[in-house]
Amino acid sequence: VGMADLMPSSSKPGVKRREKMVDRTHAFTRDATRRIAEQEADVRAQTSFFAPVLPFDNTQQRLYLDDLADELREGIAGLAFYDYATTVAAVESPAMPDALRDLPRLSLGEPRSPHDVLRDVRLGVDILTIPFIGAMTDGGIALTFTFPDASPELEKEQKKQPLGIDLWSKDYETDTEPLMPACTCYACRMHHRAYIHHLLSAKEMLAWTLLQIHNLHVVDRFFERIRAAIDKGELEAGVERFAEWYEEGLPIPTGKGPR
Repeated sequence: VGMADLMPSSSKPGVKRREKMVDRTHAFTRDATRRIAEQEADVRAQTSFFAPVLPFDNTQQRLYLDDLADELREGIAGLAFYDYATTVAAVESPAMPDALRDLPRLSLGEPRSPHDVLRDVRLGVDILTIPFIGAMTDGGIALTFTFPDASPELEKEQKKQPLGIDLWSKDYETDTEPLMPACTCYACRMHHRAYIHHLLSAKEMLAWTLLQIHNLHVVDRFFERIRAAIDKGELEAGVERFAEWYEEGLPIPTGKGPR
């Protein structure tokens, strides 16, 4: 991902500052693509460069975008967006050159839950960063969600399912079930909830290692099912079922992390 001249999200740059941010980002991108082009063919073939798009109205970075589309397009594999709130408007804006519209879109935002992930996917993001995986692992949370297939609708008297379970809870002291039913990850195949609870209580690093293995597997499987739903034209129905079946927010950790 190319370097971008950014400011803290709490700061609002003025007009002159925005111009400098665009100019510097433009210069960084031109330099990076030039350096990649100078590499040997096998190195270039293994390099996918994502050009940063600043969280501004596209008219404020029109010259930069035009240069990406014209002179730099050959060296660009995708676009990286730092503020997803502007992504849809940026891509749909008339100021976005047509030559850039079909490029993969990477969101460097911070989705707060799988619901946010699904929102971003529906709006056209192809690749996401998901820091809540590590945050949940550090908090002793095992993720327990999956993207639904053609499951029956949730009955009115049924409660929505949690997105994860807190293994610090004493409810799992003697629970010999896997972290998530039917999960095929190493942690679920070889261990159970009571063991992970014991490791957390003993502050053994293995607890967080096993939880991270599980949580990464859950998210991998989540995206695998999303891709399958897109291929079948069933994404919208799946997103609606997910909203019906699962709570809005991730569990709030009650224990201390490993660090």
